Amino acid sequence: MKNWTNNTDFLREIPLPTQTATYKPVPHAVFLDEIKEELYKKGHVIKEERYLTANNGLIMTGKYIIENENSIMNPAIYFTNSYNKMRRAELQGGISILVCKNGAIGIDTTTRFSRKHSGTVLEDLRNNIVLTVDSLEEQFNRLKHNMEEMQQIYLSESQVAQIVGDMYVNENLIKETQLSILKHEIKFSKDFKDNTAYDFYNHCTEALKDNHPMDFDKSHIKLHAYCSDIFSLTGKRNLYKKDFKIEKGIYTQEELQEAILV
Repeated sequence: MKNWTNNTDFLREIPLPTQTATYKPVPHAVFLDEIKEELYKKGHVIKEERYLTANNGLIMTGKYIIENENSIMNPAIYFTNSYNKMRRAELQGGISILVCKNGAIGIDTTTRFSRKHSGTVLEDLRNNIVLTVDSLEEQFNRLKHNMEEMQQIYLSESQVAQIVGDMYVNENLIKETQLSILKHEIKFSKDFKDNTAYDFYNHCTEALKDNHPMDFDKSHIKLHAYCSDIFSLTGKRNLYKKDFKIEKGIYTQEELQEAILV
């Protein structure tokens, strides 16, 4: 996992930017400490914590993977902060696949927090930490259900190729530098080799690990929205206006091509 660490010492030592009339910095420590405190208060145990940073820690993305009884998937909380105004303060519940640490972050307008560093951002973030932790199980079950739906959808090599082309050429969901990673995962993955939409999804999230912390959470949210739409998963939002008419893995090549061209 590129440049990820579980060491927070240097993040705590970064000086907090000066507050102004229009800018109110949020300390990294709010994410590092107060999310943990709320999780522990509600009886959750953190299985693993990981952080991805840029600009000498001025931009930080992190995730907490939470213990649960599921042997394959765990709930997770993802967050982002910056000291240089490049990223908003953001917080979102999600899921982590244990075998590879791949993640899934869906769109949830009720609990997703995303605010500029101004006004009451700090108070709002603290309130949302409580909401996010309280809804953690609900978010996990929703995304877990999507994963189970994708496990029932089988894709041919040509279908995968067309979807990858659409993601790269039309939707800019996969960068050119990530295509080789994605190709390698599709052909040689040891953990995801059953040719299901679930396997393909994990091939994509493996490639997305290469993302800069500026884009890490956003790229995962876009991927989940895209896959929800094209595979007609529960909770799809039709943001990509595409329906590949997939039902239990049975659909024609003509239908898939027609959908991509819409």
